[in-house]
Amino acid sequence: MCKIRTLLLLLSLFLSGKTLSKEKVNIVFSETVSDTASFYIKEMVQIYKSIGVEPIVSVYPEARASYLFEIGKVDALGAKIGPYEKVNPDAIKVDVPILDSIPFKIYVLKSDREKILKLKEPFILSTVNCIGCEEFSKIFKSPISAYSTNIQSGLKMLEKGRADLIITSTIFMDKIPGKEKFVPLNEWRYIPKVYHFISSRKLHLKEKLTVEILKAKKRGAFDLKKLQYKK
Repeated sequence: MCKIRTLLLLLSLFLSGKTLSKEKVNIVFSETVSDTASFYIKEMVQIYKSIGVEPIVSVYPEARASYLFEIGKVDALGAKIGPYEKVNPDAIKVDVPILDSIPFKIYVLKSDREKILKLKEPFILSTVNCIGCEEFSKIFKSPISAYSTNIQSGLKMLEKGRADLIITSTIFMDKIPGKEKFVPLNEWRYIPKVYHFISSRKLHLKEKLTVEILKAKKRGAFDLKKLQYKK
C-alpha cells in the first residue's frame, strides 16, 4: 500500500511538473487591432491553447507593438501585412493569411475634395508605423508629409485644415464614426494580405498554427463583418 501511495505521489508530481512547464507564447497586438477586431484576439488565444500552448496577450500602440517583437521581448505579432517581411527579415510568417485583402486608399474631406485635387504638393498624413501606407506612398508616388498616432487624430487634422489627405485602410475607415465626412481622393488602391507572425524561437509552432488558422478561417472566424471601431 505504501508503495502504491508513493507511486501515486510521484505521478502527481510529474503531472503537475508538466503543467507548470507548459510552453508559453507572448503575443502582442496593436491597439488598432484591439479596437476594431477584439474577436480576432480571442480567436488567436483559442488557437494557441488548442495546440497546447499558453498565450500571454499584451496590447500596445502600433509602433510599440512592432518594436517589442523586433527586439525579442515578445514571441508573436498578432497581425501585420505581408510586406512586413521586408522590414523585419527575421519575422516568420504563418503561411495562411488572416485576411486575403486589406485595401489602402487615400482619403480627403468630402467638402475639400475639388480644392485638394488642384494641389501640386498636398500635405499627406499616414498613421505611425503603417507599412501599408508606406507601400501605397511608394507605388503612387505620394510622399507622406507627417504621421498621426492613430486614424481618428489624423482625420481631425484634416477637419481642422492642418492636413489635406490621409492614407489608411478602407477596413478601418468603414468602421470609424463620422466616416461619411470623408471620401477617397481617386481610384488608387493598394491591396496586401494580413498574416500572423512568430519569432524564430517559436518556429516549431508554425506548422500547427498554420493548420489551426486555416481551420478557423474556413469556419469564418475572421469575418470582417465582425469589425467594430471603439469610440
